[in-house]
Amino acid sequence: FLGETNVGKSTLINHFLLAEKSDRLPLTTSLHPYTTQAPVFIPMDHKHVWNDTQGYSKTNHVMTYLDIDNRKIVLKKNQIKPKTFQLLSNQTLFIQGFVRIDFVDGTQFSATTYVNNQLYIHRCKQERADDFYTNHRNFLKVPNDEEQLALGRWEKRTTQSVYEKTDVDIHNCGTIRIVGDGRIVIYTYSEMQISIRKAI
Repeated sequence: FLGETNVGKSTLINHFLLAEKSDRLPLTTSLHPYTTQAPVFIPMDHKHVWNDTQGYSKTNHVMTYLDIDNRKIVLKKNQIKPKTFQLLSNQTLFIQGFVRIDFVDGTQFSATTYVNNQLYIHRCKQERADDFYTNHRNFLKVPNDEEQLALGRWEKRTTQSVYEKTDVDIHNCGTIRIVGDGRIVIYTYSEMQISIRKAI
Protein backbone atom coordinates (compact mmCIF):
# COMPACT_ATOMS: atom_id res chain seq x y z
CA PHE A 1 0.00 0.00 0.00
CA LEU A 2 1.48 3.31 -1.13
CA GLY A 3 0.26 6.82 -0.41
CA GLU A 4 0.70 10.04 1.46
CA THR A 5 1.22 10.03 5.19
CA ASN A 6 -1.91 9.94 7.39
CA VAL A 7 -4.36 8.85 4.68
CA GLY A 8 -5.28 5.55 6.37
CA LYS A 9 -3.15 2.86 4.71
CA SER A 10 -2.52 0.96 7.96
CA THR A 11 -6.13 1.46 9.08
CA LEU A 12 -7.38 -0.03 5.80
CA ILE A 13 -5.14 -3.08 6.24
CA ASN A 14 -6.41 -3.49 9.82
CA HIS A 15 -9.99 -3.56 8.50
CA PHE A 16 -9.01 -6.25 5.97
CA LEU A 17 -7.32 -8.28 8.73
CA LEU A 18 -10.43 -7.96 10.90
CA ALA A 19 -12.69 -9.04 8.02
CA GLU A 20 -10.43 -12.05 7.37
CA LYS A 21 -10.55 -12.92 11.10
CA SER A 22 -6.77 -12.89 11.10
CA ASP A 23 -4.99 -13.70 14.36
CA ARG A 24 -2.25 -11.24 13.42
CA LEU A 25 -1.91 -8.23 15.72
CA PRO A 26 -3.23 -5.03 14.13
CA LEU A 27 -0.83 -2.48 12.70
CA THR A 28 -0.11 0.56 14.84
CA THR A 29 -2.05 3.65 13.78
CA SER A 30 -1.95 7.20 15.07
CA LEU A 31 -2.89 10.78 14.24
CA HIS A 32 0.84 11.56 14.07
CA PRO A 33 2.38 11.48 10.59
CA TYR A 34 5.07 8.85 9.97
CA THR A 35 3.76 6.28 12.46
CA THR A 36 4.80 3.53 10.03
CA GLN A 37 8.57 3.93 9.99
CA ALA A 38 9.55 1.06 7.69
CA PRO A 39 7.82 -1.40 5.35
CA VAL A 40 5.70 -4.01 7.14
CA PHE A 41 5.18 -7.32 5.29
CA ILE A 42 2.01 -9.25 6.09
CA PRO A 43 1.72 -12.79 4.69
CA MET A 44 -1.86 -13.47 3.62
CA ASP A 45 -1.42 -16.98 2.23
CA HIS A 46 1.41 -18.96 0.62
CA LYS A 47 1.26 -16.77 -2.53
CA HIS A 48 0.35 -13.28 -1.37
CA VAL A 49 1.98 -10.72 0.91
CA TRP A 50 0.67 -7.27 1.74
CA ASN A 51 3.19 -4.50 2.22
CA ASP A 52 2.32 -1.51 4.38
CA THR A 53 4.70 1.33 3.64
CA GLN A 54 5.58 4.54 5.38
CA GLY A 55 3.75 7.46 3.86
CA TYR A 56 5.40 10.06 1.72
CA SER A 57 4.80 13.71 2.42
CA LYS A 58 4.48 16.79 0.28
CA THR A 59 5.37 20.19 1.63
CA ASN A 60 1.72 21.20 1.26
CA HIS A 61 0.34 18.26 3.29
CA VAL A 62 -1.91 20.03 5.81
CA MET A 63 -1.37 17.45 8.56
CA THR A 64 2.33 18.29 8.82
CA TYR A 65 1.38 21.81 9.94
CA LEU A 66 -1.32 21.00 12.53
CA ASP A 67 -0.94 20.08 16.18
CA ILE A 68 -2.47 16.84 17.43
CA ASP A 69 -5.73 18.41 18.67
CA ASN A 70 -6.38 20.13 15.35
CA ARG A 71 -5.55 16.96 13.40
CA LYS A 72 -8.41 15.29 15.28
CA ILE A 73 -10.77 18.01 14.06
CA VAL A 74 -9.67 17.76 10.42
CA LEU A 75 -9.24 13.99 10.03
CA LYS A 76 -12.39 12.10 9.12
CA LYS A 77 -12.76 9.65 12.02
CA ASN A 78 -16.49 8.90 11.67
CA GLN A 79 -18.76 8.63 8.67
CA ILE A 80 -19.06 12.01 7.00
CA LYS A 81 -22.49 13.61 7.00
CA PRO A 82 -22.62 15.78 3.86
CA LYS A 83 -24.14 19.22 4.36
CA THR A 84 -25.72 21.12 1.46
CA PHE A 85 -25.98 24.90 1.33
CA GLN A 86 -28.01 26.96 -1.12
CA LEU A 87 -26.09 30.10 -2.09
CA LEU A 88 -26.87 33.11 -4.18
CA SER A 89 -24.39 35.19 -6.11
CA ASN A 90 -22.28 37.37 -3.80
CA GLN A 91 -22.39 34.91 -0.92
CA THR A 92 -19.40 33.23 0.73
CA LEU A 93 -18.81 29.83 2.32
CA PHE A 94 -16.05 29.29 4.92
CA ILE A 95 -14.73 25.83 5.76
CA GLN A 96 -13.40 26.43 9.29
CA GLY A 97 -10.42 28.77 8.89
CA PHE A 98 -8.97 26.80 5.95
CA VAL A 99 -10.92 27.82 2.89
CA ARG A 100 -13.17 30.63 1.71
CA ILE A 101 -15.23 30.26 -1.47
CA ASP A 102 -16.94 33.31 -2.95
CA PHE A 103 -19.84 32.65 -5.32
CA VAL A 104 -19.97 35.36 -7.98
CA ASP A 105 -21.49 36.03 -11.42
CA GLY A 106 -24.26 33.48 -11.19
CA THR A 107 -27.81 33.20 -9.98
CA GLN A 108 -27.95 30.27 -7.57
CA PHE A 109 -25.50 27.61 -6.47
CA SER A 110 -25.63 24.59 -4.21
CA ALA A 111 -22.53 23.51 -2.33
CA THR A 112 -22.33 20.11 -0.64
CA THR A 113 -19.48 19.72 1.83
CA TYR A 114 -17.76 16.38 2.43
CA VAL A 115 -15.56 17.21 5.40
CA ASN A 116 -15.16 16.05 8.99
CA ASN A 117 -18.39 16.68 10.89
CA GLN A 118 -16.46 18.69 13.50
CA LEU A 119 -15.29 21.31 10.99
CA TYR A 120 -17.23 24.55 11.30
CA ILE A 121 -18.90 25.77 8.10
CA HIS A 122 -20.22 29.31 7.83
CA ARG A 123 -22.21 31.08 5.10
CA CYS A 124 -22.35 34.86 4.88
CA LYS A 125 -22.74 37.71 2.44
CA GLN A 126 -19.59 38.34 0.44
CA GLU A 127 -19.52 42.00 1.54
CA ARG A 128 -19.11 40.80 5.15
CA ALA A 129 -16.63 37.98 4.47
CA ASP A 130 -13.43 39.97 5.10
CA ASP A 131 -14.77 41.30 8.41
CA PHE A 132 -15.97 37.85 9.43
CA TYR A 133 -12.56 36.31 8.74
CA THR A 134 -10.71 39.08 10.60
CA ASN A 135 -13.04 39.36 13.58
CA HIS A 136 -13.79 35.68 14.15
CA ARG A 137 -10.35 34.08 13.99
CA ASN A 138 -10.74 32.89 17.58
CA PHE A 139 -14.11 31.36 16.65
CA LEU A 140 -12.76 29.60 13.55
CA LYS A 141 -9.91 28.30 15.77
CA VAL A 142 -8.35 25.95 13.23
CA PRO A 143 -5.72 26.56 12.08
CA ASN A 144 -4.34 28.36 15.14
CA ASP A 145 -1.95 31.33 14.91
CA GLU A 146 1.22 29.22 14.83
CA GLU A 147 -0.23 26.87 12.20
CA GLN A 148 -1.31 29.83 10.06
CA LEU A 149 2.29 31.06 9.93
CA ALA A 150 3.47 27.62 8.80
CA LEU A 151 0.69 27.35 6.19
CA GLY A 152 1.85 30.56 4.49
CA ARG A 153 -0.04 33.59 3.23
CA TRP A 154 -3.83 33.74 3.17
CA GLU A 155 -4.45 34.56 -0.50
CA LYS A 156 -6.80 34.39 -3.44
CA ARG A 157 -5.76 31.14 -5.10
CA THR A 158 -8.00 30.85 -8.14
CA THR A 159 -11.04 32.13 -9.97
CA GLN A 160 -12.93 29.35 -11.72
CA SER A 161 -15.99 29.22 -13.97
CA VAL A 162 -18.44 26.49 -13.03
CA TYR A 163 -21.22 25.35 -15.32
CA GLU A 164 -21.84 21.78 -14.22
CA LYS A 165 -21.14 19.68 -11.13
CA THR A 166 -17.67 20.67 -9.97
CA ASP A 167 -15.58 19.25 -7.12
CA VAL A 168 -13.22 21.51 -5.20
CA ASP A 169 -10.78 19.21 -3.40
CA ILE A 170 -8.92 20.65 -0.43
CA HIS A 171 -6.24 18.03 -0.02
CA ASN A 172 -6.37 16.32 3.39
CA CYS A 173 -9.42 18.37 4.45
CA GLY A 174 -12.26 17.29 2.20
CA THR A 175 -14.27 18.10 -0.89
CA ILE A 176 -16.95 20.64 -1.76
CA ARG A 177 -19.27 19.73 -4.64
CA ILE A 178 -20.65 22.81 -6.38
CA VAL A 179 -23.63 22.83 -8.71
CA GLY A 180 -24.45 26.04 -10.50
CA ASP A 181 -23.59 28.28 -13.42
CA GLY A 182 -21.21 31.15 -12.71
CA ARG A 183 -17.82 31.82 -11.15
CA ILE A 184 -16.23 30.97 -7.83
CA VAL A 185 -13.22 32.58 -6.17
CA ILE A 186 -11.22 30.45 -3.73
CA TYR A 187 -9.04 31.76 -0.90
CA THR A 188 -6.77 29.58 1.20
CA TYR A 189 -3.20 29.40 2.48
CA SER A 190 -0.30 29.39 0.03
CA GLU A 191 1.03 26.03 1.30
CA MET A 192 -2.31 24.22 0.98
CA GLN A 193 -3.01 22.22 -2.12
CA ILE A 194 -6.37 22.52 -3.86
CA SER A 195 -7.63 21.05 -7.11
CA ILE A 196 -10.79 21.60 -9.13
CA ARG A 197 -12.30 18.97 -11.38
CA LYS A 198 -15.52 17.87 -12.98
CA ALA A 199 -17.48 15.97 -10.35
CA ILE A 200 -16.91 12.22 -10.35
